[in-house]
Amino acid sequence: MLPPLFLDVQPHHKVIDMCAAPGSKTAQLLEALHAHDTATATSIPPGLLIANDSDSRRSHLLIHQSARLPSPAFMVTNLDASIFPVLRSVSTDPRRSVKKTSSQLLFDRILCDVPCSGDGTLRKNIGIWKRWQPMDGNGLHGLQIRILQRAMRMLEPDGRIVYST
Repeated sequence: MLPPLFLDVQPHHKVIDMCAAPGSKTAQLLEALHAHDTATATSIPPGLLIANDSDSRRSHLLIHQSARLPSPAFMVTNLDASIFPVLRSVSTDPRRSVKKTSSQLLFDRILCDVPCSGDGTLRKNIGIWKRWQPMDGNGLHGLQIRILQRAMRMLEPDGRIVYST
């Protein structure tokens, strides 16, 4: 799929997939994170991938799907992407008297494949026509904007967001 390719994920990147389920794009991102691994490698990539989805059943599906691509650099969360919490990272600085410092974890790459009405599949799925209403898309607009705004606050300077519906 194209959205993960546009992110151009490298093994050292900190990546979050804001609306990850069912997990096919997440699998692509995880493969990119491990791109330089060899068949016998047991190394841990310096980056990480967080796959988030607000629906608990869909998050469980993510966990099940990720079992096929086990990685110590992968985490699944079950949170509302529009109010995703601030994550903190702790680092040790040997030059300072205070050994541990905490800072907000910002991401190098963020995928926002936000919820949509599915009306783009009308020509393939005739059943959608029976239920479709103009408010289907309009009702999701606010949520889509809030997810994108939250992603922009979580982005590292010079980072990259790919937004898709």
